[in-house]
Amino acid sequence: MHWRIPFLITGVLSAIWVVMWLRTYKNPEAHPKLSKAELAYIESDSEEESLEKLPWKSVVVTKQAWAFALAKVTDAVWWFYLFWGAIFLAENFGVKIKEMGLPFLVIYLMADGGSILGGWRPDKAIAVENARAYNQYIDKLSKASDIEINSYKTLHFALNQRHDFFASVGCKLSDHGLERFHAEDFTDTEKLKRYF
Repeated sequence: MHWRIPFLITGVLSAIWVVMWLRTYKNPEAHPKLSKAELAYIESDSEEESLEKLPWKSVVVTKQAWAFALAKVTDAVWWFYLFWGAIFLAENFGVKIKEMGLPFLVIYLMADGGSILGGWRPDKAIAVENARAYNQYIDKLSKASDIEINSYKTLHFALNQRHDFFASVGCKLSDHGLERFHAEDFTDTEKLKRYF
C-alpha cells in the first residue's frame, strides 16, 4: 500500500465527520426536535455566561488550573514519542521502519490503559436511577473494598477506602467533571436506610 493512502483515508473520514457535524449539530435553543420542557431542563442548572474578563490572579489560585497545568507537563513525553520515538527505537534497539507498528501500538495501548484505568471516577456511586446496575456496582465495590455495604455510612467508608487505595498506587488526579454538587438537605434517615 502506498504511504499516502492512510492519510487520504483519514482525511476523507474527517471531512465526512465535519459535514455530518455541521448538518446535525444545533445549539439547544435552535434545535428543532427539542421541546420547551427539555430546553428548560437543560438550562435549569446552567449559570449565566459572562463575557467579563477574569484576572489571571483569580484563575491561578484554583485547583482546576493547577491540575490542568500539571497534567500538561506530561505533553513533553508525548512529543518525544511522536517525533523522536522512531529514531530512539531505531538507534538504540535496531528496530527498522517497517517494524515500528508493533512497538508504537504497545506504547499507545499502554498509555490508553494508564489514562483510563489510572483514574478514579465514582460516577456509578451516584448513579442511582437504575436500581439493578446500582446494586451490581455496590456488590463490586463491596468485594473490592472487603466491606459489607449495608448503609450509607458503610458506602461512604468503602468509597474512602478505594480512594485511599488509588492514591496509594499513584492516582493523584481525577477527571471527574463535577465542579459543584447539586444537593438538598436530607434529614429522612429512615428513607436513606431503605435504600440499603
